[in-house]
Amino acid sequence: MHTALEPIFPVIYIGEKKTEGIVLGADSSHTKKVANLRRTFSEYGIPVLVIPLKEAEIVRTFYKNYLSTRIFNEKVLYEACKHQKADYIIVRRALGLEPGIGQKRSEICEEEAWEWLQQAIFLPTSLEERIGLTLKKEVVLGIWGDAKTKLTEYVVEELSRRNYNFRLFTKNREFIYPLQKNIVLCEDKWEAVEKVSGLFILSQGLSASQIPAKEWAMQRMRMNHGTLIDPYGLYEPEEVESIGYNYISYGRRY
Repeated sequence: MHTALEPIFPVIYIGEKKTEGIVLGADSSHTKKVANLRRTFSEYGIPVLVIPLKEAEIVRTFYKNYLSTRIFNEKVLYEACKHQKADYIIVRRALGLEPGIGQKRSEICEEEAWEWLQQAIFLPTSLEERIGLTLKKEVVLGIWGDAKTKLTEYVVEELSRRNYNFRLFTKNREFIYPLQKNIVLCEDKWEAVEKVSGLFILSQGLSASQIPAKEWAMQRMRMNHGTLIDPYGLYEPEEVESIGYNYISYGRRY
């Protein structure tokens, strides 16, 4: 990698023997200059990824370290992004231009998902702020999860403690907690999103990641407020947000 610092913003070249991609760090004030640079690089058939300045500096640091050590640790990267309030997904995507790192991320384990929910969603007032409305007792939330997992149990307990009503679609129904007035068990996953203000997607085993964007777009009208809370990062944020959802997922800005 050869790194050049432009007078205005960083330009990071990914790839050793040949340039696999170029990462530009820029903010909104650089739109015209970035467009000119992208046009220049595109003439050579080189992919260009434009990301915010903060994220670009993290990419620069971690890529330099990777080239010197040949070691890439996703957990360390995630913690660095969290500490600097940077977007992990953007940084990871940029570093993934390097063939030795690649775009495939390590699967998020239940413990990591639980930690993210605790810190990013269930801190005092955080849930209300992240969903973007003032939650009241009559507001209903949806849950897709496996009743056997501690993650689903944790979310059920947190919502119950806050006196929120919710609709739950789950397999292993025999493991369901003692039924409470605030829980509605649903036979179908889309039934669980009816009139809800937000949906927690808590299990990779529900094949949620295989639901096409077109189907999500069709089901959006069922929800009062289209917020998806996804601790496993199953979707590309831009794709989900382009069809009208507020997508809150693992690794996004804190």
